[in-house]
Amino acid sequence: MLEWLKVVVRILLLQAGPQDLPASQSSLVLSIALYWLVVAIVSAGTGEARGISLLLSFVLQLVMVYAVLKIGNRTARFNQTASAVFATAAVIGLINLPLWLMAEPPIPAGLALLILGGLFWSLAVDGSIWRHALDRSFGFGLSIAVLLFVIHFAMMQSINSPAGGG
Repeated sequence: MLEWLKVVVRILLLQAGPQDLPASQSSLVLSIALYWLVVAIVSAGTGEARGISLLLSFVLQLVMVYAVLKIGNRTARFNQTASAVFATAAVIGLINLPLWLMAEPPIPAGLALLILGGLFWSLAVDGSIWRHALDRSFGFGLSIAVLLFVIHFAMMQSINSPAGGG
């Protein structure tokens, strides 16, 4: 497990890619478990626990990872790519947790910049993951990361809006 964590840290530092993680089910399960643990901590800390929307968010992310890999004809990389996406999201979520806990309106400019920095770092990490998973340029991977972020954000806003029944 220590070796697995070292690879996740290297992915977070843009020094490795999903191909450096084991292609095993256990790596994927570990990543998902870590992600769920962090989501539970963040939800409890911010008071935004919404069971069904959290489940839908998780399923949406899995579907998007599979869809992108399917379009790119790289579905054999699903376990490693999904492991990298969920493990890095968990670590970034833990690192950003104090920022979200302090984010009471009105948000001071310095805190807003830190939150924005966390978002940019997260997108860069996801872009690097997609670059490796699809054997494309970093710019292409970053474009995929931004597109998936926008789709995920829009869908979750729709689900969580009063009209969306969330």
